[in-house]
Amino acid sequence: MPKYQAEHLIKSLQKRIKQLEDGELLEARDINVLLNRKQREHFKNNWSKQQVLRKTHKSPKKEEDKKRIGWKTIREVRLEILNEALVEANEGLLESFQKRLKNAELKRAKIYTKTYFNNIKDGVDKITSTSRANNELTKHGLQRIDRMRYNKFSLRKRDKEINEIEDALRKKFEAELTKDKKK
Repeated sequence: MPKYQAEHLIKSLQKRIKQLEDGELLEARDINVLLNRKQREHFKNNWSKQQVLRKTHKSPKKEEDKKRIGWKTIREVRLEILNEALVEANEGLLESFQKRLKNAELKRAKIYTKTYFNNIKDGVDKITSTSRANNELTKHGLQRIDRMRYNKFSLRKRDKEINEIEDALRKKFEAELTKDKKK
């Protein structure tokens, strides 16, 4: 099963916590999929302590008695573990983004160098090899090394606006220069 990305894990944990707080019944698999091995072990240990507590004490009737002896329902134990997992996920968010960025850069470099050197080995000139390597990056949906746009239709709205502003400024400066030259 693929691992959750950090932001998806956080959203899923928040959703499950809300469901537990609202009193919905959740399957164990719905919770276990969101926990790592250490968190699952922590859950098992906490629940086994509760099982021992249930064997030694009768179910307390009052809330004070429950708090005094540490009595918790499985929902409370799950909620506690999910809250801890949410805190851990939030703390690891930056590292997750950095790792994904690093992996994307490594993938980009591998694709580019593999394509480039395979073309060189096949006797293709350097300029064509560079172009083919950049095209391979485009096929994989990665940013090209030469930073060329894919085509004129891929410009974003903001890019078009900036280009229009730059063109207008260029025309204005050229008009000012011609006025200065005439004087």
